[in-house]
Amino acid sequence: MSENLYKTETIEILAAMASGANQKLIIHTASGVYYGNLLTQDNLDDFTVASVFHQVFPKHRKSQIEPESPKAIWLANVTFVSNNTKTTAPTICIFIDQIAAVTIGDFE
Repeated sequence: MSENLYKTETIEILAAMASGANQKLIIHTASGVYYGNLLTQDNLDDFTVASVFHQVFPKHRKSQIEPESPKAIWLANVTFVSNNTKTTAPTICIFIDQIAAVTIGDFE
């Protein structure tokens, strides 16, 4: 099993736990901390940027699809915190190799 697949599966399980507990994913990277909800095929249409990306990307993709090695995840309703500065965004794409740690919890 690839490291990327392990991270993705861990994130998906934690996302399901967060959803059931009315909490958010908390993803730590070298650049800061992301708080948000995991986007899946089930809720993708609710978020325009991610939805359009997933429609257009396959037509322009040049890289090989490697199901055993996912490259990125999408979060919705995101708050990013870095150096005591908060930034919000409707969606964000985080590359799997940038993720150092993940948990769930309340942002506030």
